[in-house]
Amino acid sequence: MIDRPDETRRTKAEWREALTAQRSALSEAGREAASTAIRERVLQLPDVRSARTVLAYASVAPEVETYRLIEALLAADRGVSLPVIGAGHAMDAYRIHALSDLTPDRFGILAPTEARRTEDDRVEWPGVVLVPGLGFDATSGHRLGRGSGYYDRYLAERPDTVAVGLAFDEQVVSALPFDGHDVPMGVLVTPTRTIRFAG
Repeated sequence: MIDRPDETRRTKAEWREALTAQRSALSEAGREAASTAIRERVLQLPDVRSARTVLAYASVAPEVETYRLIEALLAADRGVSLPVIGAGHAMDAYRIHALSDLTPDRFGILAPTEARRTEDDRVEWPGVVLVPGLGFDATSGHRLGRGSGYYDRYLAERPDTVAVGLAFDEQVVSALPFDGHDVPMGVLVTPTRTIRFAG
């Protein structure tokens, strides 16, 4: 965990640069081993084991790899949905039944195909949302994303949903700057620990 006094004064932009470099420095083998450990921890979370639907995300290297986690959730008969970014930066969730239900969106990130974007497959209230990020605050649960605010807006409208951040240990810091509209995680999962935040 990064924890040096001079870093408490960093801006969000400075943290993004530092944490992007920190994550990119991890070896492919290291990321794979860490992702495996994270997957096993996520699958054991009571929130995930009891959820009817989990909103996952399709990882892009060098993020925590999520495809095997998605397959494991589907194999365990958990409902799995993935996000679709629509007009006006709105984020919606649509159920999938296999990884073959995904296709690259306009950002090049895998998302549910047009055939899956029906009202029947739309998931309004997932029990758990798995959240990517560049960095996470181990004290408050706040997350540093890329700055678009998709997850913050989505989670703010669903206060009963459990937000679970997925991170390598190198992405966890003691304190990050955050704004009033930033939604903290309920749980943070790394390869070595699971942190549950109050509230």
